[in-house]
Amino acid sequence: PVSGRVVPQGGPGLSQGGAVGSYKAIAPNGQFWAVDLPQDGNYTYPLPNGDWRIVYVVPGYELSYYHNTTQFENATTIVVSGAPVLLEDQQIYPTPP
Repeated sequence: PVSGRVVPQGGPGLSQGGAVGSYKAIAPNGQFWAVDLPQDGNYTYPLPNGDWRIVYVVPGYELSYYHNTTQFENATTIVVSGAPVLLEDQQIYPTPP
């Protein structure tokens, strides 16, 4: 599994829900999975083995990818190979007015 924490930087917070999703790292139009994001921001994501890019979708915030980017092509590839993966905190920022 992949675990981490989403940390809002201002904005409405995580009370409105959200999701943590993933793309196969080879293509943004490839396989996609998602899990709900708890209000405390801590998540565990049971991804199968492979190379993944993680996306964070939270109402009131910019679409963000791990690690701290809004651009898919700049996202860090996460390698899942059986052992648990602990990610650094992901900061998210309010959608600009």
